[in-house]
Amino acid sequence: MSNPIPCNEAEHLMHAYLDSELELTKSLEFEKHLQGCDRCSRAYKNLEVLQSSIRKGSFYYEKPKGLEKKIRNAFMKEESRGTRWFIRPLQWAPLAASFVLLFLFWKVIPPAFGPSSEARLSEEILSDHIRSLMPNHLIDVASTNQHTVKPWFNGKLDFSPQVKDLSSQGFNLIGGRLDYVNKRSVAALVYHLRGHAINVFVWPLAKNTPEESKMETDRGYHLIHWNANGMTYWVASDLNEAELQEFVKLFQSP
Repeated sequence: MSNPIPCNEAEHLMHAYLDSELELTKSLEFEKHLQGCDRCSRAYKNLEVLQSSIRKGSFYYEKPKGLEKKIRNAFMKEESRGTRWFIRPLQWAPLAASFVLLFLFWKVIPPAFGPSSEARLSEEILSDHIRSLMPNHLIDVASTNQHTVKPWFNGKLDFSPQVKDLSSQGFNLIGGRLDYVNKRSVAALVYHLRGHAINVFVWPLAKNTPEESKMETDRGYHLIHWNANGMTYWVASDLNEAELQEFVKLFQSP
């Protein structure tokens, strides 16, 4: 029986497994590792969602309007001058090179440009939020007490997340969980308001770069993001915009 593969090897195998490029033995070892490793399992699921989103997105760029006509007119213009392409190759070469560059620009180069890093992160956060709403995925530690939830992360993360009690304002803390976002383990704090789950994803920034709150909406879910005190925060919920903004203000308050 082969030895179980470690996490660092599993991370390198994810893309190959997703593209069905692994041999059978390695595939089985990778699958066995996912069954016993929540962190790698979450990372693989995030990768699946990201690849699916890219495949569904349209990365095909139509040629500019009138490009075909311009090329045809260029040929006709040279024909009217009596140009013979095989006789004057040096004059034809620059025009041919231009056509090749145009083709590469409109057919080959655009697909290389994918979503921005922030757009990918936003998609990853939303995917994690939606996945957390599945049965038995929302919380790892169930408690309404901030002094129970906060210490639970000790030893599981390399930072201590801020946990606030906002029950007096109607936003009830129900627990927290470990999640995997942006290639690292993060804290996910979970609040409820009238049956709506609010996920607060928290992790440290590489650089302390404060940033005001920014909001976006995707598929009926609102995402709010900001940086403060060396940490980055992402809030995700299907709660209405006004109440979610109110939640963020309360969470940000000293």
